[in-house]
Amino acid sequence: MRTTAVMTVIACLVGVGITLWNPFDRDSDSRSGAISADPADRVLQAQLGELAAAWNPRKKKRAIEAARAKLDLLKPPLLRLLEKPRHPRLGTAMFLSSELGVQEARPLLRELIKTSPRALRPEAVMAASALEPWSTDEARTLLAHDDIGVRIATLLCIARNPDPALFDDLLTKVVDDDAEIREAALAALPSDEQDPDTSATNRATPKQRASVLELARGSTGEHLAGYIRALGRIGLDATSERFVTERLWDENENIRIAALRALTEKSKALDEPRPVLELVSGDVSDREAALALYCLERTHSCQATDVRNRLGFLSATLPKFFAARILVQVGDMKGSTTLAEILDDSEMTTAGSDDARAAIRAAARALLSSLYGKPLNHGAAEWRSFLVGAQPASARVLTPLTTEELAALGL
Repeated sequence: MRTTAVMTVIACLVGVGITLWNPFDRDSDSRSGAISADPADRVLQAQLGELAAAWNPRKKKRAIEAARAKLDLLKPPLLRLLEKPRHPRLGTAMFLSSELGVQEARPLLRELIKTSPRALRPEAVMAASALEPWSTDEARTLLAHDDIGVRIATLLCIARNPDPALFDDLLTKVVDDDAEIREAALAALPSDEQDPDTSATNRATPKQRASVLELARGSTGEHLAGYIRALGRIGLDATSERFVTERLWDENENIRIAALRALTEKSKALDEPRPVLELVSGDVSDREAALALYCLERTHSCQATDVRNRLGFLSATLPKFFAARILVQVGDMKGSTTLAEILDDSEMTTAGSDDARAAIRAAARALLSSLYGKPLNHGAAEWRSFLVGAQPASARVLTPLTTEELAALGL
């Protein structure tokens, strides 16, 4: 009888356990990722898995289009999933909701900025903005968020959907303590009106230029560097260009670097290129010399002979690479031979990290390969031998380096 009683208790406990644990319960613990009995949930999970596994843009596009064809079926379970801040497929679901234009997801995404794991909050910001750009008040609230990832994502959203009312807010971020915030804020500022890629609604006005110049004149140190970069971004007029050029003699290296970066963003020749050219053979860091050369290249503000005459002053690979770029563009053979020297930098000054030095050699090899149609695996000795009897490559305009490429080179 005692045995019967024990068995009865066990049966009751098992029954309770089965009642409490149901792998097909759509309201089960959001962290478990359990698949619901609802066929639509199963289809959604399959689509999210396919999208998560899509490692190249083509496959990702196919996965999104497949989901779009089933939008009516997928929308209800997708919205339910976005109410589960710990679901293992949450990030993919947020992205999919924005790609499919599910407007009902926006309030859920706004909530996820507060409730999802910190790593996913920037994705929620971006996804919600893709459905409907942040209003001025919403953006200001997010720019004050205590999560730096949220602030950076908000700045990226503003860059994609410019809001003139946020100009002053962006200026406070270009002097932020965090470097990523500063760079994101600069990218979100309106740009030079001479830039053909700039829409009419996102061009800096003379009043905005005057306000930034006034801030720069009243600042020192890192704040001055930030405002100088902002001047370069929004476009230099004659007055602001003169102010920035004068900062090339500042005692603070960061301010000199900021001035070079600002001048590099100009879309036409510098009014006063001589101070920049003097940096190439002056007593400055390799980084400054390289930026000076890239500035002259981007603004078409020097002659090839000016660069040739200064090559002898350059011992480091970084400025030599940028000098070679200028010479290559005019079909000067010295540009090609300088690139070949960079491939074997054992006799050169090699300041910087191993990664940066490797990136410089890789960039030199890629440029040589594009000039002469030779394999990328050509070594320094092969290039030296080949160039002895080679004709100069034809003159060409080189594609500007991206921000990521410059950073990889140590700039």
